[in-house]
Amino acid sequence: SERSPAAWFAEARRCGLGAELEVAALRAALAQPLPPAPARLSLNVSPSTLVSGEATRALAGAPLDRIILEITEHELVASGHEVEDALREVREQGVLLAVDDAGAGYAGLRHLTQLRPDLIKLDRALVEGVSADSAKAALIDSLVHFADGIGADVCAEGIEELDDLAALADLGVSHGQGYAIARPARGWPEVDLAAAEVCRRSLRRLLREGAEAGAAAASGDRRLEILTARLSRIGHADELDSVMEIIALQLGADAVSFSRLDPRREEIVTLCGQEPDPEGGPGVIVD
Repeated sequence: SERSPAAWFAEARRCGLGAELEVAALRAALAQPLPPAPARLSLNVSPSTLVSGEATRALAGAPLDRIILEITEHELVASGHEVEDALREVREQGVLLAVDDAGAGYAGLRHLTQLRPDLIKLDRALVEGVSADSAKAALIDSLVHFADGIGADVCAEGIEELDDLAALADLGVSHGQGYAIARPARGWPEVDLAAAEVCRRSLRRLLREGAEAGAAAASGDRRLEILTARLSRIGHADELDSVMEIIALQLGADAVSFSRLDPRREEIVTLCGQEPDPEGGPGVIVD
């Protein structure tokens, strides 16, 4: 009978072959083409394998700035300072750190404050049914605010219903995975169009709610917070497209573009966004 990957890894650990299977999985994943930029390849690794140095050796020669290491919160609870030291070493090489299954255990909250991960992944038990569960929504909201405070992103696992996706987007969860977004497939499958529209509607509501609700000051602060957080995490011009709609909504513009002055050609070059229409209406340049 077929067994889940989790079952195979659990049996390998019981047989004393956990590190060997993890390293084999890491090497197999790194042998595949990377996802289109700016997406990163996410790899699971246990604290024991990380401390042993096997994971670091498997990552040798890989494009570390395109990799996220996921550490399971359950295992972190029983881990000591050796794991923190090993994680600090790989992060100094450019690897991003994700804490997996956050919210599944109380003791793991201590590790969130100690490790300050780049990505906090919410346990699917916390995510499922959040659209109809105010207690789950309140806990996720607190984790989103905590992530904002340490400069991290939040990813919800196991999103299978569009109603839950909409609720998570309204709560400020910036990343997600699950059947509601895309089904597993060869290569890198496209995001479901209905899921993408749910996220766009949520973003528009969040950015416009201040004026509609008569709480412009508070909402404006939140809109600027979202925008500056996104901008602070951009490391390449190719990633600017991800903030175009946010900036347009913030400015009340139909479209925006990022441009720079090319002194050699003595002209303005558009980096991303819509090219200016010489026959169009008035526009504004923000320096």
